[in-house]
Amino acid sequence: MPSPNFILLYVDCPPLSARFYAELLGRPPVETSPTFALFALDNGVMLGLWSRHTAEPAPAALAGGSEIAFAVADKDSDRPGADRSRFRTHLRGARSGRPSLARLCPGCVMSRHWIAVASADHARRGRELGVMQVCHGKGGPLRRVQPGDGVVYYSPTTAFRGKDRLQAFTMIGRAKGDEVYQAGVDQSGLGDGFRPFRRDVEYVEADEAPILPLLDRLELTRGKKSWGYAFRFGLVEISKADFDTVAQAMGARV
Repeated sequence: MPSPNFILLYVDCPPLSARFYAELLGRPPVETSPTFALFALDNGVMLGLWSRHTAEPAPAALAGGSEIAFAVADKDSDRPGADRSRFRTHLRGARSGRPSLARLCPGCVMSRHWIAVASADHARRGRELGVMQVCHGKGGPLRRVQPGDGVVYYSPTTAFRGKDRLQAFTMIGRAKGDEVYQAGVDQSGLGDGFRPFRRDVEYVEADEAPILPLLDRLELTRGKKSWGYAFRFGLVEISKADFDTVAQAMGARV
């Protein structure tokens, strides 16, 4: 039996409700508009806030109305060579049929976006190998990242454990492949058996972009005196708007 992939709540004012849920969930929405907002939860479920004034067909409930949605395999998924990771989204309403989520909010069934934190020398090494690793090689954080997700590296320093400040975005791309895997050989060169977990990433050509000119433009850092605190976990989810802002500053097409 499939599990729900989306929860849609009918609300009076999506932007106002989005602010409430952003504070409650501790993360920004991945999509926002005057009539719709979308949050990506850690378990893969997407929480949508849809204006009850513009929903079509209009919801019957005056308050508290909602729907759940399931992602089902594409009808061509059994065709030889078909990409089995593709899905078509259908809404299963309790009282009435609804248009697909793609019609409700074009582009909502999309990737999430992440900032990974590493020194520039480690980020460059990751690009050479076509991989990403975070949090001293831990696998758990990487499992939050899914194929197609946007990934940008922020490097506080040039060298690992160095004291020279760089404070720049250094690499950008998109995750690919379904597996989080462990490096096959000792990566430290010290014989201590360090085998970090990794995920494949398709990096694109990009320039390094200092973060300081972007602080007031990014939702993640805007108005925050201790803006560096956001990067303490090594992997932080950001909004699509922030990802696009960084990509533009880096001159990257992702």
